[in-house]
Amino acid sequence: MTVFRGRGKAKKGLSKPARLCIYGWYGIPNLGDEAILASMVRVVRKALPNVHISILTFNSDHTLGLHDVDEVIDAPARMSWRQRWAAWQVLYRSDVFVLGGGGFFHGSSGRRPWFEMLIAAKWCGCHTIVHSVGVDDSAFRKWHWRWIWRGALMHATDVSVRDEYSQQLILSTGFPREVQVFRDPVFLLRDQLVAASALGSQPALGGSARRVCAVVMGVPTYRIVEYSAREYISRVADCIDLLVQELDCDVVFVPFDLQQDRDIEMSLQCVGGMRESARAEVLTHEASLSEVIALFEQSEFVVAARLHALILAIVVATPAIVIDYQAKVATMAQLAGVSDNTISLGELNVASFAVAFRGAHVASAATRERFGSIGEDMRTSASSGMQVVVDALRSGVVLEGE
Repeated sequence: MTVFRGRGKAKKGLSKPARLCIYGWYGIPNLGDEAILASMVRVVRKALPNVHISILTFNSDHTLGLHDVDEVIDAPARMSWRQRWAAWQVLYRSDVFVLGGGGFFHGSSGRRPWFEMLIAAKWCGCHTIVHSVGVDDSAFRKWHWRWIWRGALMHATDVSVRDEYSQQLILSTGFPREVQVFRDPVFLLRDQLVAASALGSQPALGGSARRVCAVVMGVPTYRIVEYSAREYISRVADCIDLLVQELDCDVVFVPFDLQQDRDIEMSLQCVGGMRESARAEVLTHEASLSEVIALFEQSEFVVAARLHALILAIVVATPAIVIDYQAKVATMAQLAGVSDNTISLGELNVASFAVAFRGAHVASAATRERFGSIGEDMRTSASSGMQVVVDALRSGVVLEGE
């Protein structure tokens, strides 16, 4: 389905708005990916209020209801020819095509024809930008995928990734051009969203008088190789019991990936296995970014088993205890200076969690200060990356009648 939200035509004598098409893991929904899109759209709207924004998404109704965009096009993992034709038409009308952000280079990304859209955008004459993407080494385990990734990237005008690890992996394929590093656009949300004190809604468990910790435990089950998913849930439950007892706090579980309610179900099972389950609650609705940021801001700690949970903790300068299940998480934890508070998935147990928590507790004031400083550096880098997109759009603006 293609949905249009008209903004009206430019008046004669004024510049015609540039047209931007963004393609990513949107509409699943996944809070991290939706945060990326929200940040990108806000930056572009602020710089060019009249820009026409089209989104290729998994779910057009969800994306249109959540983001300030003009046009949404269904682009599922397995696109029909009718959907491809609709996407190609949008690309033909666009000035700039952005792939990203988020993780596109991994072992399962071949199921989504992003490289096809990138090549088509180039053929349609778009300025093509691969923007602040993440790369996983699983993408390069087969030689033919290395060849496909490198060939597809050759059709991009600009290529950037979100960390140095991703940069090294792309360059290892023999990609001959510059690959820049721009931090995740989500770091820009701090400057875009209102402060938690100005929000109309309160986090679950409400009441700012209560001590609260936020828990994001959504490790993809295919990443758990050392033990079963059931064992992972049991280990997290024991760890959160320790957190509640030592800090005398309530906990709010925040599901990030709502595809088939996987994170919700995992969180509910975890609460069911806790001895302190009366002091735990699961957000069973799709929380808005403002709600999550408000909750993270008032939290004593964030237990982050997802990359964007850690990023949002840095954004609001809340100390984090990190569960490392993938290189992207370990890389961000190292950049943020919380490697000592990071537990690998294979070593997750009450003893290792206690060491990480107590270290984080002792250094919480220093961590808040460090996150504030690091967050500013990250925002500067992310802003530079978005400037590439804005500059490309400005070059596509033409005068009416030209």
